Amino acid sequence: MKTGIVLMGLILLLLLAAVLPIAGDRSAEALYYSPVTIVLLGLLAGSCAWCCRRRRRGWRQAGFLLAHLGVAVVLAGAGAGFLFGARAMVRLPLRSGHRIDTLTVDARRRIPLGFEVAARDFEVAFYPPVYVRWHPLPPGEVAPGDVPFRPGEEFEAERDGPWDLGDGRTFDPATLWNAFRSEWVPQYSLPDGTLLAIARQTPRFFGFTLTIADGDARREIPVEVNRPATHGGWRFYLMSYDTRGRSYVDLSVRRDPGRTTVIAGIWMLIAGVCILCFRRTLEASDGMA
Repeated sequence: MKTGIVLMGLILLLLLAAVLPIAGDRSAEALYYSPVTIVLLGLLAGSCAWCCRRRRRGWRQAGFLLAHLGVAVVLAGAGAGFLFGARAMVRLPLRSGHRIDTLTVDARRRIPLGFEVAARDFEVAFYPPVYVRWHPLPPGEVAPGDVPFRPGEEFEAERDGPWDLGDGRTFDPATLWNAFRSEWVPQYSLPDGTLLAIARQTPRFFGFTLTIADGDARREIPVEVNRPATHGGWRFYLMSYDTRGRSYVDLSVRRDPGRTTVIAGIWMLIAGVCILCFRRTLEASDGMA
């Protein structure tokens, strides 16, 4: 027990040192993956397993055993992911004819996927944008090469409710909605010579279809943010996309053989802590009685 407490204290000190903000320094990443941290975590897992081995058996010890074994299982799964896992960032063009079957890890090592993947059918939907009203500058105030407008008021593009343009004039923002293309127009000229242009627009949803060719088998999996695709032990996470031409998507591709083990260990830890709390509550109630 004392060994485990000392190990947890040392690990906590390393984690605290890693989160200290140091500009232009990558010491946090170095500490997380340093041999010292890995050895301490391995010793902590061994200490938890040893405590369970020395603990006497019985249903009253179920909470203690589950909690300590859960910690050991989580660390074992994390170690398997660290040793045998892989992670890479991939820019995948949105063309069905462009397929990839290998990944570049650590900017130099190439790993075969074991199958081919391609991307197509990209879709994006936006929240209503914010428009800026641009006012024309007098000819004498425009320098060569400068934009002959200055930014002015901002308006949120909600369909109901007129915008107050000043001098008693209003504008219906529904005019900016292109029903045929189901999108907001990027800019609109007003009769007074001012210009309404989209200043910023936040994506509400974006996703695409990942096509997988694995031998003679073919799969098509929809991929969205926080909804990855899984195949052959690899997980494909959608990170971003080409905001201008919508010609590619950026994916985070990961293989983590210890992921299931970590999840199982977390549930064991949760169950063990719940049993310990429930048992302590019952013992306290019996003592008061």
